Amino acid sequence: MATVPSPPVTHTHIIRPYNAATDKQAVYDVCRKTCDDGADGTEIFPVHTELVADKFIGAYLQNSPEYCFVIEDCQGVCGYVLAALDAKTHLEYLETTWIPAMKDKYPRIEKTGEMTPAEEMIMSLHSHKNYMPADSILTSYPSLVQMATFADRLVEGGLRLALASAVAALKTNGSQGIYAEVHVGDRNTIERYSRLGMLEQTRADARQPEELVLVARTT
Repeated sequence: MATVPSPPVTHTHIIRPYNAATDKQAVYDVCRKTCDDGADGTEIFPVHTELVADKFIGAYLQNSPEYCFVIEDCQGVCGYVLAALDAKTHLEYLETTWIPAMKDKYPRIEKTGEMTPAEEMIMSLHSHKNYMPADSILTSYPSLVQMATFADRLVEGGLRLALASAVAALKTNGSQGIYAEVHVGDRNTIERYSRLGMLEQTRADARQPEELVLVARTT
């Protein structure tokens, strides 16, 4: 019997503004399922399924939805690019409003001995301290971004187009550069940002936590 080649597979992605009424859960799911340096972190957070997204992206969706974009395929939302026009304002919102609300949502863990990763993250909310980058960073890259995608559902270029949409919105409103915070151990994530032109920055001051890497680019 002759072997029939498989038909070519085409991928269609829609990049559109975030819709607060319908997209929050899907965006939270993408965050949880990519939080382990691109891998699924669902097993790490079996009970508090919203915890990792609440900590890392919830403030963008609440405080600057106009700079948030989702990537959608035939199965639904498969990625996002979230941004805040002014990083200083965003970090102040985190400190004064978002983190206090998350402390109420996730009470302090009263436990001795070894904690689960979820419990450690809850405790990190209660000891949260913003890192405000040096003026040299914020002058050149005043806007803050975060992005994530399902690697098996996004063709090359889709994330680039989504980032371009966010950058266009930021640039229209006066921003000339973007930066992101990445854990030093998340090498896959750092490499992905690098492919999008966001390069690792030299540590500008001694206050920058050792575990934190800043990647940035002009718009």
